[in-house]
Amino acid sequence: MQQKATPYVAFSTLYVLVVWSLIIGGSLWWNLDKHHKQTLQVVKATARANFNKDQAFRLWATRHGGVYVAPTEDTPPSPWMAHLPERDVVTTDGNPLTLLNPAYMLRQMMDEYSELYGIQGRITGIVYLNPNNKADSWEEDAIRQFEAGDVEKMSLDTRDGQSYMRLMRPMVMEPGCQKCHGHLGFANGQVRGGVGVSVPMAPFLELERKSNQTLQISHLGVWLLGMVSILVIARWRRDRSSEQQRYISEVQLAAKVFENAPHSTVITDPKGTIIRVNPAFTALTGYSSDEVIGQTPRVIKSDHHSSSFYEQMWRQLLEHGQWQGEVCNRRKDGSVFVVWQQIVAVRDAQGMTTNFIASANDITEKKEDENRIHHLAHYDVLTDLPNRQLFQDRLDQSLKQARRNHTQVALLFLDLD
Repeated sequence: MQQKATPYVAFSTLYVLVVWSLIIGGSLWWNLDKHHKQTLQVVKATARANFNKDQAFRLWATRHGGVYVAPTEDTPPSPWMAHLPERDVVTTDGNPLTLLNPAYMLRQMMDEYSELYGIQGRITGIVYLNPNNKADSWEEDAIRQFEAGDVEKMSLDTRDGQSYMRLMRPMVMEPGCQKCHGHLGFANGQVRGGVGVSVPMAPFLELERKSNQTLQISHLGVWLLGMVSILVIARWRRDRSSEQQRYISEVQLAAKVFENAPHSTVITDPKGTIIRVNPAFTALTGYSSDEVIGQTPRVIKSDHHSSSFYEQMWRQLLEHGQWQGEVCNRRKDGSVFVVWQQIVAVRDAQGMTTNFIASANDITEKKEDENRIHHLAHYDVLTDLPNRQLFQDRLDQSLKQARRNHTQVALLFLDLD
């Protein structure tokens, strides 16, 4: 039994370790995936926020027909609007001004204040004025989708070895756009390009990496704590299983000893009700276990002993926890037998009696032999009459009794010759 229990505990422990590792691994994978999705959500929200900022400026400038500024070396007249007769004007006081459209102004802001501006965007198209606005393959694909009815494209893209979250929405020809771009042939409401932003993923991925490190360390700590706990519990289970197996082995051994004991053995509860007997009891009394279980030992009482005998026996048993002596009992067939009986009380940790165990050794033949020897010693072999030794014994007893009671003894001798 113990050899079978140990592999079972080892297998169950291995099973729990594997399941625990899968749970922690699954939790780590789920949290890492959740973190990555959250990172993408943050990047998308950043892209939309920056897009809306740029778009608000473009819409404002478009609605007002652009902005005239004084031409400088950093802000020369736009060569891409040279076809406009009102590109360059002179104020009433003689100061020259040049027209800047939204795209030109936004590009100037991004170039001159890139550190302050943050995420940069651009206007692009398949048909364009400024070659810098030529759509790349990703943007061209997005514009084709806008022409088919899509209103937004957002996805990850790699450019120059760096990863970006790119967002683009369609740029539709409006009346305010005709002033600068009308000669390109786009009707109002027609998609003429796209407006987009590109958010670099590197800063966000670095934050995600640091967060994932913390997550991995915490999961590793929980996994190690769980592994140690499982192994401690497994060792406790193994020790407990070994103790249980030893206990079972001892119980089984005690059961075998009980079943194979040569002496009649009876086990009762604290009230004296028989709860178990061994085969030696059945062989000695003739009663089967089914016939006596639930009964009391009075079932084999022979009535050869007085009530005071049993009272003395129970008194000693309850006071000292054991008793031994000769007892005459009766078999199922009515015959009487004599046993040398030992009774012990079994007590629990609190000292309460839980059982009584009576073990009896049949001495009937021994008693018969003793009686036979006694008879031969005190009776004549031929006449079976008391002999001189018995006469002397009885006379000695009578004299002792007379001295104790202060009486006299009369002895009468009759000659039978």
